[in-house]
Amino acid sequence: MKIRTKRNGKIGINAKNYLTVGPGDYPCGDNLYLIVAPSGGRRWLFRYQRKAIKDSMGLGSARDVTFGDAKKKALDHRRTLANGGDPKEVRDQARRAEACPLFGPYATAWRETYEKGLKHLSSRNKLKHQIDVHCKPLHKMRMDEITTDQIIKLVLGPIRHKVETTRDVRQRLQKISRWARHRSGVGFAVITRRCRTRMCQRSCTSCRPSPTKALAPSKSPH
Repeated sequence: MKIRTKRNGKIGINAKNYLTVGPGDYPCGDNLYLIVAPSGGRRWLFRYQRKAIKDSMGLGSARDVTFGDAKKKALDHRRTLANGGDPKEVRDQARRAEACPLFGPYATAWRETYEKGLKHLSSRNKLKHQIDVHCKPLHKMRMDEITTDQIIKLVLGPIRHKVETTRDVRQRLQKISRWARHRSGVGFAVITRRCRTRMCQRSCTSCRPSPTKALAPSKSPH
């Protein structure tokens, strides 16, 4: 596709003419290009080279993304390249972050569904307390950013002296994670009952082997 030019050089794309220029491939500076098809469709394209490999990524339709916004996006991508990053990876991570649900809404939706099977008001209140109080530090976190260390530090650590409560809350977290994976494909790792990791033994007393179940030391042969 040829670039439309005048005698004094290439047509300069600006905020006034980007919607009216004819078919062509127009450089706009900062690795930004305006691509206008013969049919009249026009889109923004960011072309770049990273690790000796040429690549490009679309920045949207010119009818939806203004010239100024396209320039800002191009500058952001150039900064990403200057810092050693890949603009496509940064864009994809941002999209995943927007699509990933927060723990709070999912935990509340699970609780409202689960408590329908509870007959006693005390059981429903206990469940609500576990989700709304003990798990509150996780409510504003994305499901995909919750780690075992955070669960131990923010949720299980403060209540580790309450063995039964720690066990119940851990089980609730496991069910919420499975429920979230089933509905949206996104969950988080929760330590299990038979976990023998250093972190679990440090903070989760209910995961430790019971003294009554400990094996007796073997007698040395005579």
